Amino acid sequence: GNLSFNYFRYGSLVLVGGGIGITPIISVLKNIYECDKKQLANKRMCIRNVHLIWIMPHASEADLFLDLLMCYRSLAARNPALPHLNIMIHVTRDDPAAENDKI
Repeated sequence: GNLSFNYFRYGSLVLVGGGIGITPIISVLKNIYECDKKQLANKRMCIRNVHLIWIMPHASEADLFLDLLMCYRSLAARNPALPHLNIMIHVTRDDPAAENDKI
């Protein structure tokens, strides 16, 4: 469903997701980082910093959205109107088969 909470009015956001539970957070990030200048003005964005904490049992789960998250971080670095995106990923179990060197 729709998130009816107006998170645009806060200076900082801390978003925490676990495993595939990152999916609703991806929707929030999409709403923040995939809008044009006119939409930004209409939203009255006060957000200057977004801190994403993603906890997962296996590093291989990061493959789901890691490229998209890196894209958003890159967009934020290039566009001063967008909030800075700080991404923290925590892996809680060993995953010897994982070869994800991005995290």
